[in-house]
Amino acid sequence: MVKKYVDDIVLVDDLSIVKTMFLLMERSKIIAEPAGAASLAYLISDENGKKTKNRDKNIVSIISGGNVDMYLLG
Repeated sequence: MVKKYVDDIVLVDDLSIVKTMFLLMERSKIIAEPAGAASLAYLISDENGKKTKNRDKNIVSIISGGNVDMYLLG
């Protein structure tokens, strides 16, 4: 199934995920768990231009979850 439906597998570092979680909280008032914010973290972390092949495509990032320890957010 993976060969049929998955185009690519990428890695996102923890710092990018945390920054994306706070960006979602600040700008959209969305609380997402780290796994739920990982796809958006990848899309907005185009630091070295490797993902420019996706610029003319429609891409959907699913942001999910609320499994966040609110005491750790402070």
